[in-house]
Amino acid sequence: MPDRAGRRSLAWRAAGSTLLLLAPAFAITASLLAACLVILRYSFNAWSPTGGMVTTWTLENYVAFLSDSFHYTVLATTLRVSLVTTAAALLLG
Repeated sequence: MPDRAGRRSLAWRAAGSTLLLLAPAFAITASLLAACLVILRYSFNAWSPTGGMVTTWTLENYVAFLSDSFHYTVLATTLRVSLVTTAAALLLG
């Protein structure tokens, strides 16, 4: 039976290997989160027909999204498809 120091060393080795196994998952999650944050920042930029995207802070895009009924229809369709897909996956699983 290993002594107390041996058990502690074994526990540290197990924890270290666990962290090594989780490192790729953390890296992928961090890169996806960073991409989402960049897209979120871009959503506050303005758009100019002559100059393209203008770096500024504006809520024009969100006002346009919330004031157009077409976007509500697309959002409702997307949610309905996602719910049907989730239900089908649960039934098949």
